[in-house]
Amino acid sequence: MKAIVYSAYGSPEVLKLKELEKPAPNQEQVLVKIAYASINSADAKLMRGKPFLARMAVGGLRKPKKQILGSDMAGTIEALGAKVSQFKLGDKVFGDLSAAGFATFAEYICIDAKHLSLIPAGVSMQEAAAAPMAAVCALQALKKAGVKPGDMVLINGASGGVGMYAVQIAKTIGAKVTAVGSSAKQPFLQTIGADATIDYQKQDLFSATQSYNHIIDAAAYWPFKKFAPLLKPKGRYVLVGGSTALLFACMLKGPFFSMFSGKKYLTLMAQAKKQDLNYVAELLQAKKIAAHIDKVYPLAQLPQAMHDLEERKHRGKLLIEMV
Repeated sequence: MKAIVYSAYGSPEVLKLKELEKPAPNQEQVLVKIAYASINSADAKLMRGKPFLARMAVGGLRKPKKQILGSDMAGTIEALGAKVSQFKLGDKVFGDLSAAGFATFAEYICIDAKHLSLIPAGVSMQEAAAAPMAAVCALQALKKAGVKPGDMVLINGASGGVGMYAVQIAKTIGAKVTAVGSSAKQPFLQTIGADATIDYQKQDLFSATQSYNHIIDAAAYWPFKKFAPLLKPKGRYVLVGGSTALLFACMLKGPFFSMFSGKKYLTLMAQAKKQDLNYVAELLQAKKIAAHIDKVYPLAQLPQAMHDLEERKHRGKLLIEMV
């Protein structure tokens, strides 16, 4: 089978296309022929080995022990272990495998059946592959913020993978959503259903007179303290992605500022939860949210896809097709 492997941390050029032996499932695993995988900012961090703690996820301080990246996937079951009863041959499945060893940037994967969910009828392989990590992260951020119907929600980084799902899921809850993005991404923000948009390149976000019950920050361009004037009393700011330095700053200093301000400054460490993924699948099937896919690359072009991801010029998700 073809797979993209890396044997050293670094830029996208460390990613190499190789031919590997096709795996065989053990008794509790299934063999999945992967159709599509999506890439996330977490993949770029693991590729570069930065921050240093990211190396723990792939098991190597000097070089990665797990040499195939990729968390999100959608594909078809080709073989079943003897103890697998919840799936059958030919089932279409998807999942976030970040807690199960990664390795979705390959044509095949053997994985414990408990990490997978069925793709609902009416949901395409591309939609399913785009959703697991980003949409679940968005859902968990909104839960942590405590978003309710009628709440005013500001979403920074709204054109990225997590941000676009956060806008749409917040709308299904009944919130009023303001989406923040660059000038080039304003039409996209309107397309995904934002009630209002802010072009941070043309106006000072922090001089706005509007205040919000909740702020979901999926970009971390600015320190969390700058958002304080935009939060209503007892409002909640949840940081879910972006700059590692700003993420750690919020994690360490947020609780202190929360104690004395009445507002909450929180960080989210998203987890791959099948219950949340199944809820996202229901929203996709009901057409209440959509997977907006910016570009699909063949497997061999994964290095270019990583470059594009790191430049943050995309709108929505970037997918890898196993061709």
